[in-house]
Amino acid sequence: MSQNQLISEQLLFEEKPLYVPPLSELQKVIQGALTANFARVDVSVGPCPDLKDSQFGLVDSGLGGKPTLLEAGGPPFLLPLVQRDKLYNITEITRKIQGPGKIFAVGAGAGPWPIRGSNCEGIYNLSVSETDELTNGSYTATVRGRKEECVLEKIPNTEPRCALLLNLFLSQGKPGQVLRITAKQRTGEQNFIECIRKGLETHYGDKVVGLGGIFLIKKGAAHQHVMRDFSKTPIHTDEEVNEWLKFYEMPAQLNAVGTLVTKEHDLDLRLQHFHSFSFSNWGGHYHYDTTPDVVEYEAYLNVAERVVRVDKPEATHKSLLYLYQSKFLNSYRNICSDNMSQSHLQTDQLLFEEKPLHVPSLLELQKVIQGALNANFASVDVNVGPCPDLKDSQFGLVESGLGGRPTLLEAGGPPYLRPLVQREKLYNLKEITRKVQGPGKIFAVGPGAGPWPIRNSNCEGIFNFSLNEEDELKQGLEQHYGDKVIGLGGIFVVKKGCVHQHVMRDFSKTPIHTHEQIQQWLKFYEMPAQLNAVGTLVTKDLGLDLRLQHFHSFSFENWGGHYHYDTTPDIVEYEAYLSVAERVIRSKKADLKDKCMERVPQRFSQAPKPVTTLSPCDLATSKVAAKATPPIHFH
Repeated sequence: MSQNQLISEQLLFEEKPLYVPPLSELQKVIQGALTANFARVDVSVGPCPDLKDSQFGLVDSGLGGKPTLLEAGGPPFLLPLVQRDKLYNITEITRKIQGPGKIFAVGAGAGPWPIRGSNCEGIYNLSVSETDELTNGSYTATVRGRKEECVLEKIPNTEPRCALLLNLFLSQGKPGQVLRITAKQRTGEQNFIECIRKGLETHYGDKVVGLGGIFLIKKGAAHQHVMRDFSKTPIHTDEEVNEWLKFYEMPAQLNAVGTLVTKEHDLDLRLQHFHSFSFSNWGGHYHYDTTPDVVEYEAYLNVAERVVRVDKPEATHKSLLYLYQSKFLNSYRNICSDNMSQSHLQTDQLLFEEKPLHVPSLLELQKVIQGALNANFASVDVNVGPCPDLKDSQFGLVESGLGGRPTLLEAGGPPYLRPLVQREKLYNLKEITRKVQGPGKIFAVGPGAGPWPIRNSNCEGIFNFSLNEEDELKQGLEQHYGDKVIGLGGIFVVKKGCVHQHVMRDFSKTPIHTHEQIQQWLKFYEMPAQLNAVGTLVTKDLGLDLRLQHFHSFSFENWGGHYHYDTTPDIVEYEAYLSVAERVIRSKKADLKDKCMERVPQRFSQAPKPVTTLSPCDLATSKVAAKATPPIHFH
């Protein structure tokens, strides 16, 4: 508890006014926005109920009196590695902002890690008296134990701090008029807060509007995360962020407090941020509800007069894949087809870029992979031996081996999928693989986006096919090597346990820009073993914007999708057969090269390990000729 805190007087405070429309006008705008996304909506203006009532659980009664948005710190203090000195005294900061009198603050942030001995979520609900006496009804939510349970705990009145990042709605706790919002049965894709925020942004344009308060999820369940303890290795990518966060499906009732604002206002503001608590053991960062048919929301929000930005990081939210700005800004091409005759891209007009890969001996790779897996699994065996017959029923592939001109191929990428899909990006696998591999038989396995015209919907693709010499199609380690780029491909089998996987929903009709929108658009499943996953990994992107790892799985039941991670660490069993690639081919449309590379941020290098991938791509497959040769085998 003796951990130091930042000196509030030495922090930079920046203030800007917000546009304050009348509540009656906001009522109509929000009613219209929510009606497009929920079956039953009612928005009204009226007296704020007593928020100290047991159903709400707040420490003060109202949301009136000097309503203000506060944002302190930000994710750049958390990623890629934590800055533990970023501890803010909420009592001091809010006093400097609000001046004399009582202060009531609700919102979302990182919890005061020193009192838990671990990183944690903060669900803030506190008041400061005229004499600076703190009444704390705030909570932390922490990931605890081998089972990684969510643990919700009260923050004591003696603890005035938060860590790293904070979004609060400040007021004097006075009764007064507020927006009362109820919404039931979600029919659209947007989450509750996103729908309100986007409706306001569309209506008010360049006028920046901010709201804050509380909403209740009275029925249903919500997809929420709790941060695990601070990562000991740098976090740079979507995949690493999503692996580090612990996701839960939390049941109602959930009481969420936080803020939203329609634009960054040149202050690099977080556009929406709500954390919830419950009267059981649940709490965390709100993403979206998972029960659209039964969900019920009830909200009490007030409009803010100003926003105060404290200790804004030099790096911005936009520089991190964790937050809310679009990283893949491609123009939407509205090319649609209602039939199976959808054309594909002319293969000869695509740009093909090739680079060699470092090819260590399999015996050397055996030792490197053995060491890496020993740090993450209780029982590991890696050896070099003859490839089993992959056509065997337990594997389900269409050819026997992974040998002969082993090559990695990546085509297209996430910028063709979002913010809105480019439907014309259909690749002919026969033509592309033939151009890459030349004459002879070709065997290809790996993940990508499926051929949507045959399903009339977006879909995952789990590719497993061979081409004979006549083109007849048969369907079915960075830390050690440094700057030497290694590529592997093949199959792994999840023999026991369960796996967290996603399947893309149909193409979004609205632009996808944010982490939350991606998560909401993807459909997540817990899929049971046996799962057979095919794909590729490469240790660096070689200046080609390569996907560093990408595996899709199929089963002999009805399961299949994009592999994220296993959810049963105590019993999971993996068995893999991988071969090392000699080269990598990057295929993309030549006339789009410069535009794509301008818009897509360079990926960061990462050691090969199973991680969550948020960004499905059009095609990313590994091809090797079908010939028995010793692969790497581990389980």
